[in-house]
Amino acid sequence: NNNRGQRAPACLRVHLRVHLSVCLRVRLSVCLRVGLSVCLRVGLSVCLRVGLSVCLRVRLSVCLCVGLSVCLRVGQSVCLRVGLSVCFRVGLSVYLRDFVCIWA
Repeated sequence: NNNRGQRAPACLRVHLRVHLSVCLRVRLSVCLRVGLSVCLRVGLSVCLRVGLSVCLRVRLSVCLCVGLSVCLRVGQSVCLRVGLSVCFRVGLSVYLRDFVCIWA
């Protein structure tokens, strides 16, 4: 149903957006290199339409990066390096759309 000729002269739009992002980084550097990277993504989207359309989007992404490197040198020289980086991201966006159209 595409009626370009029929349009509401006055349309009221209300957009509500909430974005929450939390990033936690832990770095412990103490040189064996083991690269382990795990990325988890959860996407949940719920859309409810009843005259008033509300769209709720929840994005949860967890990225875990573990880098362990150990370097052993001849001559009583030992270097241990542990790189643990954890990134926790929570994206919560809520869309509230209220359309009030007044036809002339």
